[in-house]
Amino acid sequence: MGETIALPVWSDELVERVKALFHKFSAQEISNRLKLEGIDLSRSALLAKMNRIGFEIPHGYEFRGEVKPVSVVPVEPLYVPFLELRPGMCKFECQPHATPTSEFRFCGLPARGEGEPYCAYHSGIAYRPRRQS
Repeated sequence: MGETIALPVWSDELVERVKALFHKFSAQEISNRLKLEGIDLSRSALLAKMNRIGFEIPHGYEFRGEVKPVSVVPVEPLYVPFLELRPGMCKFECQPHATPTSEFRFCGLPARGEGEPYCAYHSGIAYRPRRQS
């Protein structure tokens, strides 16, 4: 027999608490905070519940960290083969899709920052800005 899965109980108190947290935190941050307290709710479960009760999330899903400027000046990629890519190098593919996998080349310029996959220019292509509502 399969495992029994305990579904979260949406008490009025929990619903009000989550509503209050949405004024300060993203759905993922709220989910993480609740998990630390033993309340296992995914980001999707939080959003679905808020949608079902008609709660309008006040801030949308804008990035809350420091916004890094994105370069709009085109760059000349280094065309680095996959096996030669190293940490801190831009991993944006710079070949047409018809190119055989063994011949793929990547930008290779310095990435925007530690842990970032792309240089400033390719970040501007890969990530679209969030719409203002």
